[in-house]
Amino acid sequence: MKGIILERRGDYAAVLREDGTVLKLRRAGEVGESVEVPAEVIAMPARRSWTRNVAAAALAVAVLGGAAAYVTVPASAYVSLDVGDSSIELGVNRIGRVVSVEALSGGAAELARSLDGETRGKRVEDALRRSIREFSDGGYLETAEGLVIAGVTADSRAQGERLAEAVDGAAAETAETEAPIDLYTLDVSPAERREAREQELSAGRWAFERRGGGREQAGPHSGAAPQSPEPAQEGAPAALPASPPPPP
Repeated sequence: MKGIILERRGDYAAVLREDGTVLKLRRAGEVGESVEVPAEVIAMPARRSWTRNVAAAALAVAVLGGAAAYVTVPASAYVSLDVGDSSIELGVNRIGRVVSVEALSGGAAELARSLDGETRGKRVEDALRRSIREFSDGGYLETAEGLVIAGVTADSRAQGERLAEAVDGAAAETAETEAPIDLYTLDVSPAERREAREQELSAGRWAFERRGGGREQAGPHSGAAPQSPEPAQEGAPAALPASPPPPP
């Protein structure tokens, strides 16, 4: 019998089976992954706090099924992508599915609408690959000289690390086939993200300006390691290359 991993804690995972039961299994896999669960497996007792955390996700998947269920589990993390002056933000739930794509700048409005329709309910890894590829195909990367700023905000350290790895993998794949990328990935707290949004900035752009550059993901996608920019003066926005205008 098949099951979907809803949440992981340490060596254990909460798995929703096709019959609607939620099991606590040891070393089952990654969040959002479909796994085979033997019918004879007996559910292990889960702590009350864990049960509450996965209850909404389990109910949604059991009632709706398929991709429709994935987007009913609310976002628990966000990934912003800035290429030049174009910004988008992906909302990601705790089972690793994209629940929203929002434009954070006028130049990215059409791109965000397209990505929202194509990636909603999909795995965040696939959505990030598609997003960076679209930035490349649309000429944004070339105009921005390959600079991509990613901001990761998550409810847990583990989810944040998974998302940072997903961004790095997406950039590496695009760089191998399309264009060189200089990637900066920054960890941004929920409070910092709220402040950024109040200032009409993405979380990544907000952190990049204040920290003078981020944790660069050096690798085959980066080419020469980018030089960290000079810290921005208080109240002065960091100068980033402009993006091409949106298509008519």
